[in-house]
Amino acid sequence: MDKERAVRIVDELLDNGRLEDLYILSRYCYKVADELLSDSDYESLQSVIKESNLCSSYVFRSYDDDPIPVSLLREFELENLMPDPGEYYSKYNSYLDEEKSMSIKAIESYKECFDYCNSTRTAVKTLSIKINGVNIKGAISREDGEEFLTPKVFKTRGRRGDSFDVTRNMCRVFNNRADLETNLLYVTGESYVRMDGIGKLISPNGTQIRVPRSGALSMLRTDYCDDDYKYLKYKIFKCEGLGSSNYDNLMTLKEAGYDVVPMIRIMPEEIPTEFNEFCNWLKDKMEYFWNICETEGIQADGLVFDIDDLNYQGEVSGQYSSRNVALKFDYWSHKYYRSEVEKIIVEQKSVECSVVALVKPVVTSDQTVARRVNLHNASIMYKEMIVPGSYIYFKRNSEVYNTLVYGEELKELLGVE
Repeated sequence: MDKERAVRIVDELLDNGRLEDLYILSRYCYKVADELLSDSDYESLQSVIKESNLCSSYVFRSYDDDPIPVSLLREFELENLMPDPGEYYSKYNSYLDEEKSMSIKAIESYKECFDYCNSTRTAVKTLSIKINGVNIKGAISREDGEEFLTPKVFKTRGRRGDSFDVTRNMCRVFNNRADLETNLLYVTGESYVRMDGIGKLISPNGTQIRVPRSGALSMLRTDYCDDDYKYLKYKIFKCEGLGSSNYDNLMTLKEAGYDVVPMIRIMPEEIPTEFNEFCNWLKDKMEYFWNICETEGIQADGLVFDIDDLNYQGEVSGQYSSRNVALKFDYWSHKYYRSEVEKIIVEQKSVECSVVALVKPVVTSDQTVARRVNLHNASIMYKEMIVPGSYIYFKRNSEVYNTLVYGEELKELLGVE
């Protein structure tokens, strides 16, 4: 939307005291890369929302999981920002929508990874890059009279949020003329903007693309010039409709011209049984994938160990399955930030209080501006002697909120005994 229209919407919501509606609509507009508030204004609004204990179901989750604010979009005539219903190939939609994507449990040490490999020692596994992109599932089929497999429907995949139909622009970057011995495939992958496109791409409404994931959604939902799409990528990490081995399926797709996530297959006998040897072995694998990320301009947030059997369910607990883990250490460990505390806010909850530090703004690796840090509780604040003017270290959790680094973790970070 143009800036004049955005200002009118913001002013109307503020004049009527509708802070929660402004916050919800701003999150949605950011999700679809159509800016309603500037980064600094959004951070200020979010601070007020948190300090007032409003929108509690929104503030500590990713915007990807937000429901679509249909009534607000209709009220301000922003229906163009709503998902395309994609009715033409509705016969595929029921399958694409029948289950939302699950999360992958994060592990943060070689020891945890060693334990996972031991608990699944007899299973053939895969190791691949966990791309920080837009999760998209698609149906590829050969209809009557068609010579090749062609993409029919692509939809974004969230854990709780609603799906967006992004078929039209996905077809601009997807292989549209593959010939395989099957008439139907379902693929799941990640779409992202290459790092060399960050800072170069400008959306149709004049917003500069700063983040690979939200930039990808913008390019999928709106029309950029054809040359811009050389920066938009989609890599498949799962394929259903061929065999039970996901690795074999992806290699078949790769030979047919599809772009698949970098992946290796690991046989049980390859994995060292002695811990130190295992660490050296895994370090080599991680370096291999890190170099691929650097070369191909991929923003990854870890690696994924998975069982190479699409029929294997594992033990499911909540949104996690025991079949896979996300490696979030070494090259992909938490990034730490340092800033000065400007103010401390104590927020009284129903049972206990939470403590938040307002800090001097810091731009984090995911290109957001950090201004608030969760200090956990008052006892930690007193123990760590945190007051206005103190310098603290913090890290980002799940790209949603910032938490204080303290105690043993801080000593390890600073190299203090």
